[in-house]
Amino acid sequence: MPTPSSDRALTTGLTAALCHDPALVGGVAVALMLGTYGLFGGTVDLPLLAAGFCGTALTYLVDRAWRHTPEDRVNRPGRVAWVQAHSRWLAIESVVLFALGGAMVVYLEPTTLVWTGVLGAVAGLHVLCRGRGGWFPRGVPKPVAIAGAWAVGGALLPLVEAGRSIGVGALFFCGYRGLFVLPNLLLADWADRAGDAAAGLA
Repeated sequence: MPTPSSDRALTTGLTAALCHDPALVGGVAVALMLGTYGLFGGTVDLPLLAAGFCGTALTYLVDRAWRHTPEDRVNRPGRVAWVQAHSRWLAIESVVLFALGGAMVVYLEPTTLVWTGVLGAVAGLHVLCRGRGGWFPRGVPKPVAIAGAWAVGGALLPLVEAGRSIGVGALFFCGYRGLFVLPNLLLADWADRAGDAAAGLA
C-alpha cells in the first residue's frame, strides 16, 4: 500500500521530470504550431508536428543533458543533478527522438526542409556558442536569435509545409511570436548571470 512518503517521492519525481526533461520543450513547439493552424486554418500536418517536437526536444536535450557547462552547476544545480541521475533514460530518449524525427523527413516538403535546415543551424549555434557570453557570431544576441527561431518555426513552418504564401499577416504574426518568446529568454539570461560570471562568461 502506498505511503505518504512514497506518494511525496512520486510527486517530487514527476515534478522534477516536468521541469527538467527536454521533451516538454518539444511539446511547446507543437503547441505553437497548433496555434498557427488555429489562426490561419488548414489541415494539421502530423509529420510536421512530430518533426518539430523531435527537433526541438533533441536540441534542448543535447544542450542541457550532454553539455555540462560550468555555469549550469551554479545556475541550474537541480537540473544538473537530475540529468546525472537519469542519464540512461536521456540516452534512450535521444535515440528515439533522432529516429522518429529522421523518419518524418521523407514526409515533409523540400521547401520545409530548407527552412528546417536554417533553424537547425541556429540551434547548432545555440549549442556550440554557449561559452561566448551570450552572443552568436557577428554580434547577434543569443536571446534574439533563439526567439527568432522559435517564431519562425512555430508561426511560419506550418504555412510553408502547406504551400501557402507568406503574407504580411503571417509576418506580423511571426514578429508577435518572437516578441512573445523574447522576454522569457531575457529573464532566463538575467537569472543566470551569477553562474555566467563565475564561469567567466559575463
